[in-house]
Amino acid sequence: MAAIDHNTVAIVNPAAGGGKAQDLWPAAEAALRSVYGKFDTFVTERPGQAEEIACDALTDGAREILVFGGDGSISEVVNGVQVAAPPDGAETILTVIPSGTGGDFRKTFNIPPKPEDFIAGIENRTPRKIDLGKITFVDWDGQEQVRYFANIASFGLSGEVDKAVNAATWPKRLGGRFTYAWCTLAAMNTYDPLKVRLFVDDAVDTLVRFNTVAVCNGQFFGGGMHVAPIADPSDGLLDVIAIEPQSTLSGLRNAPKLYKGAHLDEPNVRTWKGKKVSAVPADPSQSALLDIDGEPLGRLPATFEIIPSAVSLRV
Repeated sequence: MAAIDHNTVAIVNPAAGGGKAQDLWPAAEAALRSVYGKFDTFVTERPGQAEEIACDALTDGAREILVFGGDGSISEVVNGVQVAAPPDGAETILTVIPSGTGGDFRKTFNIPPKPEDFIAGIENRTPRKIDLGKITFVDWDGQEQVRYFANIASFGLSGEVDKAVNAATWPKRLGGRFTYAWCTLAAMNTYDPLKVRLFVDDAVDTLVRFNTVAVCNGQFFGGGMHVAPIADPSDGLLDVIAIEPQSTLSGLRNAPKLYKGAHLDEPNVRTWKGKKVSAVPADPSQSALLDIDGEPLGRLPATFEIIPSAVSLRV
């Protein structure tokens, strides 16, 4: 088998997939070493550590990062890559080996769900330039923060669900799709839709009362919801999907359409494309929780921007 010959590191989140990643890694590591030869492995022990490891690795000369974890781990690594872009302008390759709960990022690129299926023939998988999103938002302490997202940043009901998913324990044993569905049902019973003023480039200035607004680089979120079926993570644009309130019964009835990507023509769905999106609560005393690549990191107001061709993804 031909080897991939450049400086590579692996970042492993053993807690991904409700702890399943820890059991899956030894076999995956052995298979990867047959292709990459020697590489350093770093196992994360706390949130945020994958970002630090990625940043340090690139500063020390790494050119490819293998991510063994879920969407949160991918997001952390992406942020490390943006902080420590190689000074010589060399290409940074991101290789995602799925082992998380939701697995939404990989679905856009048809990356298989099982590590062994992705690793088989990995040396023939060609790196592809993809965009990243950049979000400026308010954190829990009221301070302005900047993060990058590989997949989707959203706000509203999705932020409430995200908070519940991260706190969930037993539902994760039944898989990512069940976990998100369970937490969504629970959040729908208590969520109070808000009004937000939404700006898209210089073309859109509108007031939206919404359940969820998703600003998308990738296509899937929420454990398999095909929220942005025409999003292209290489087109230099963000897809904005605003889902306005429905009754609980109507929401349950239309849920299959959302999973199939067949919801864009529904009367309660509005869509736009743009390079820059801003969202400001109509009532300054209210706000909406953010979901940034599956992580509940803050709230509105927020500004979303596209960073074209920011990283190479091995697909």
